[in-house]
Amino acid sequence: MCKRVWAILVMSIVAAACQQTAAPPTTTAAVPDVQPITQAAQLVPALASTDSALFIFYDNPYEGDAERYTRYYKQVGSRADSALQIVKQALAIPFVMQNSLRSCRSEGKIFCFAAGRPVQTLYFSRQSAACTHLYLIHEGRYYYWQPGPAFFEAMDALKPLAR
Repeated sequence: MCKRVWAILVMSIVAAACQQTAAPPTTTAAVPDVQPITQAAQLVPALASTDSALFIFYDNPYEGDAERYTRYYKQVGSRADSALQIVKQALAIPFVMQNSLRSCRSEGKIFCFAAGRPVQTLYFSRQSAACTHLYLIHEGRYYYWQPGPAFFEAMDALKPLAR
C-alpha cells in the first residue's frame, strides 16, 4: 500500500510540474547598436589619414583599344590639403555597392597614400551620364560614389599640371 501511495504522490508532483508554464525572462538582452557602413572612411578607415595622392589621367580614356587605353597617361602628385579634401568630400557621401564592375572606362585613377604607404586606389569616370562616378575596389566588391561637380572641376584643374 505504501508503494502505491508513493507512486501516486510522485506522479502527481510530475504532472503538476509539467502543467506549470515557464515564466518569461524579466530582463531583455541588449541589442547592439549596429550602424550601417555608408562612407568610404568607414569601409577603408586608412582613407581618413590620406596625406598625399598621385593623380593619373589617361591620354585618351574613351577612345581606342579598351584593353590598352590605360597604358598612356600623365600624372601629378599632390600633398595639398585642397586636392585631398575634395577627394575626401567626394567619398563622404553614401555609396552603392555592386558585385561586378560597370562597363565604363575610367578617365583616370588616384593612388592615395598615408605616411608614404599606399592606402587605396580610386578610379573616376565621366564617360556618360550612366558612367559618371568615383569608385574603389574593396574585398572583391565595387563601391561607387556620385561625386558633385566640384570633384570633376578639381580633376580638370589638376590635369594640366600632370606630366
